[in-house]
Amino acid sequence: MKHKYRNIRCLRVIIMTLLLAYIWVSCQKDGVGIDPDKRYVTLSINLPSESTKSKALTFNDENYVDNIYLIIFNKDGTFKELAEGRSITDASTGGDVIKKFEATVPVGTYDIMVLVNAEDEILASTKFVDGSTRSDIIGDLLFVRNNEWPSESTDHINNGGFPMWGVESDAVINSDGTTNFDGSTIPVIRSLVRIDVVVPQAVYNKWGNLVNVRLYNRYMSGQIIPNDGTVDFHSSYLGGFEVSGPSIPSTAQKELNPLLYEVDAAATNAEKNIMVATIYTFESEAGSFGSILDNTCLVLAIGQKNEDNSGGAVRLPDPEFPDQVGVLTSTRSVTDETWYYRVDFTDDGTSRGTYMPLLRNHTYEVKVKEIINHGFNTPGDAYRSESYNDISYEIIAFQNGEEVEGEIGNTYRLDISSTDVWVEGNRSETITIKSTHPNGWTAQLSDSPDQITTWGSYWLSATPLTGAQNQSVTVTITGSGNIYGTAYIHVTSDNMTNVIKVTRWSQGV
Repeated sequence: MKHKYRNIRCLRVIIMTLLLAYIWVSCQKDGVGIDPDKRYVTLSINLPSESTKSKALTFNDENYVDNIYLIIFNKDGTFKELAEGRSITDASTGGDVIKKFEATVPVGTYDIMVLVNAEDEILASTKFVDGSTRSDIIGDLLFVRNNEWPSESTDHINNGGFPMWGVESDAVINSDGTTNFDGSTIPVIRSLVRIDVVVPQAVYNKWGNLVNVRLYNRYMSGQIIPNDGTVDFHSSYLGGFEVSGPSIPSTAQKELNPLLYEVDAAATNAEKNIMVATIYTFESEAGSFGSILDNTCLVLAIGQKNEDNSGGAVRLPDPEFPDQVGVLTSTRSVTDETWYYRVDFTDDGTSRGTYMPLLRNHTYEVKVKEIINHGFNTPGDAYRSESYNDISYEIIAFQNGEEVEGEIGNTYRLDISSTDVWVEGNRSETITIKSTHPNGWTAQLSDSPDQITTWGSYWLSATPLTGAQNQSVTVTITGSGNIYGTAYIHVTSDNMTNVIKVTRWSQGV
């Protein structure tokens, strides 16, 4: 009998232990824990959702999340505390990429920064102490990369993904665990630059395929968090901000020895002439013609024959051109199968144009328009030259995270800040539309998402309904009358069309 009672007592102890553990977890989730000034909250991050089609990284790879941390700052800019995000889950809907997570945070009003995939750098930092300022922490959290960022899916994930950053200013954590910001969701952006290269069929049919790409003068370190003065908090991008200038660590150094990105020789012509989601690097300042050997640039190798032995055979005489910068001009021949061409990040595709900085969370699409003549025999000779009239190219720069219609590799882009708009009563909402096509864009109202119909839902108005090339146009969408429901705005630019769904969820007066 003594053993029976002993077993009963043991069972009671186990039950009480489990019950206390359940109560403790429940209290933690209800915000009643060891520290009464903290609450257990559920938050989300919204990642850049511009998709890619390539044999390298995919849409989901670019947005892979391994870890999340919150840096909480007092309103005077001093460090409050660091919180780790736990129980990370995918909560994506539609075209958005949303990750939910849980964290224990203090009650009050703070500026909250979100860091993604930066755990090693955070744990190694000594700046998360009382008295540290935002600038102290921004300058201390650096990524260092001596070689290329992995562009194969498995390697990319094994290396912990891309570093990302976001911020919610004046974030309120209420005593019931709720927040004052939309959906308790903070948008984040990638801390890296992406460079894509496109060689159209007309070019590779005549001159041969893209063989490889070299990236010269890259920085080997970069800031995870951008400098405060480089962020525009009034932008329509990503629901709150975009980056307007590079943030380069004071200790950052450029590596002259280039990174080499080889094209898959076994790929089809179309695949091997579009290098997408492969080249990632840190931010860089705008170059100048006077410092051509220090500027971040590319050298393209073009000229191997296609599978059917076409291409790479047309060789024109050497053109007359002025002396190049720091390069001998008489070393080229007409017998080589592969030729090398320098590409500078300028507005006109030449070394003498206006240089653009390379900014985080931006993609720079280099599109070869035409090869006019054979280039240099070696990549080093091409690098030491300036971009000249042997090659014609253009660079289309855009920020990742926009609603984008049109695949990578197309000549033009149609970008829309939101394709799902909710209008309350007779109030107005705004979106931003931009097209890189010379004819700009036009929009029409419709009752159907699939086609433009005779407009019958007269409660919706939108203005303006046109926009010029490369102009970010703010479109005001307004409800009127006593009708409510769903309507659509079809936005067209060249052969690209994107449809905006507009929902009016309450009647007007």
